[in-house]
Amino acid sequence: GKVDDALFAYNRAVEADPKRSLAEKKYAELMLLQNREIDMLREEFLPRNATVAVLISSLFPGAGQIYNGDTIKGIFLMVSDLGIFYLLGWTPYGFHKGPLSAPLVIMILLAGGLYIYGVIDAYKGAQRGRKMGSGWDV
Repeated sequence: GKVDDALFAYNRAVEADPKRSLAEKKYAELMLLQNREIDMLREEFLPRNATVAVLISSLFPGAGQIYNGDTIKGIFLMVSDLGIFYLLGWTPYGFHKGPLSAPLVIMILLAGGLYIYGVIDAYKGAQRGRKMGSGWDV
């Protein structure tokens, strides 16, 4: 668990007997562990195209989040929007002939709020990007 101490010990072993290939190998492995830049090489930052994310999120709420890699959030937004659109279109609480009712106004505001949130979150998520493994190890 103490990399610095082990590094010192393997370095001393290599200095004492340069023919010890195992000690030299362990020393090299520990040097790679100490080098934090290697971790940066193992992960790749993949930004997403914000225009595409906003476009597909505006056409299909939640699709931009799925494009950005936030699958659970995207599915939640899709199901929520579909549920609200169902309530608006095919229930007595939705659009019907007559004056505006309180449930109708609340559902319209909720649908609009979810839509705006989905588009803005898709844009922000695309800018943020995600870290992916590079596919190779040192």
